[in-house]
Amino acid sequence: MNSIQKIALFVDAENISYEKMKTIFDTLSSRGEILIKRIYGDWSNENLKNWKYTIEKYPIKAIQCFHFTSNKNTSDMAMIIDAMECLYEREVDIFVIASGDSDYLSLVQMIKEKGKQILGFGKSNANKSYVNAFDEFIYLDEALQVEKQAIRSLKDLKEDEKQLLEDLNQIIEELIEKNGKAEYAQIGTEIRRKYADFTPQNYGYKNFRTLINKSFLSIDEYKELYLEGIGENNITLFIKYKQ
Repeated sequence: MNSIQKIALFVDAENISYEKMKTIFDTLSSRGEILIKRIYGDWSNENLKNWKYTIEKYPIKAIQCFHFTSNKNTSDMAMIIDAMECLYEREVDIFVIASGDSDYLSLVQMIKEKGKQILGFGKSNANKSYVNAFDEFIYLDEALQVEKQAIRSLKDLKEDEKQLLEDLNQIIEELIEKNGKAEYAQIGTEIRRKYADFTPQNYGYKNFRTLINKSFLSIDEYKELYLEGIGENNITLFIKYKQ
């Protein structure tokens, strides 16, 4: 029996809206048990007054970070110190950084170097290098949600979208060549190593299979190459070459 994953959540109140905390907690509830919940901000700032109810509801330990000078973000420093302390002194499986601030890039990289899973939440305008440093990054503004009508051809895609699909196609091909099939779970794991934000929630879908079908298998150039299959247990779904 698999043990429950232990989660540490660190929230930058100045970069995340209190209205998005339900989304964060709903997402994490399926990942494990949130043992550490901390939020950082200068609570004397009038702009953070709406956080009070949310902090009491979940509850989250609020850390006071006074801003004595305008060019020093004490919230960043306090959060980094606490996360590092948890990394070395607490038994945590998944670290969660809720902030789009790329100042946390070095922290994210260090957590990954220690073999821990790192999940991020933030806005879609976050720096791409920062986003892709995570194992998975979920956008809170729904900016990447695709249109209802599926794209029919590669020529309709932007250059960065074409590159993503080329990488996705390569992953599927390599998995099929190696295993005879490419399971959706395997595809998701591999593609997120390069695109941490390629996750169903960012595109408005409930699962990775639907995301693949809408963004990949529905495109004309791939329709004649691949088809879906169902494993012997009638649960595991995979892609394989058409005969």
